[in-house]
Amino acid sequence: VTANDVFLAALLKWVPPLRGKEKSPHRSRLSVGSIISTRRDLGLNGGKEFGLFLSSFRVSASSPEQYTLEEMATDVHRQTLRVKKNRLYLRSMMETRLGLQLEKLVSPKWRDRFYAKHYPLAAGLTNIDLNALWEPSGSGTVPDYWRTVSTNAAVPMVFSVTSSGACLNISVSFSMHVYTKAEALQALSSFVTYLKEFALG
Repeated sequence: VTANDVFLAALLKWVPPLRGKEKSPHRSRLSVGSIISTRRDLGLNGGKEFGLFLSSFRVSASSPEQYTLEEMATDVHRQTLRVKKNRLYLRSMMETRLGLQLEKLVSPKWRDRFYAKHYPLAAGLTNIDLNALWEPSGSGTVPDYWRTVSTNAAVPMVFSVTSSGACLNISVSFSMHVYTKAEALQALSSFVTYLKEFALG
């Protein structure tokens, strides 16, 4: 599995405590999203074009609390492999464009209900490994780096994970209309705990 698979699995295992908030009686699965760059798909990899060329895909699970993080990561990898092989993440770019057009025609209240019903994500993840992108400085180390990503109507909480040298920096942004500060801190604590347990084997 990839590091991103493990991060998504840890995020899924956090969701069950909030099952009552995120899960509809008509749904049996919980979902989180992965935000990714599409520069390579657009032929911009290594180019000088400025800007973010992002898309996303989602993974889901039924009763993730019943499985170990390793088992969840294996299942997540099966899902992400299919998405990447068929480049299904490009489809969400068209969906986002359509959603932006619809937002102009409806009220904020209807918009929030639309996303909760048709694209029900408990949280999203954006993962960057700076060790693979930046050349080490004269000291032979990658500079420490923190970042955060804003939420939107479709993704009420976003985990920004950044690998920098031997460090893994994690920040969380969240919509106060959906989550309380206590719930966001609990999400962060659970996420870190699962990753530590996985690392220790």
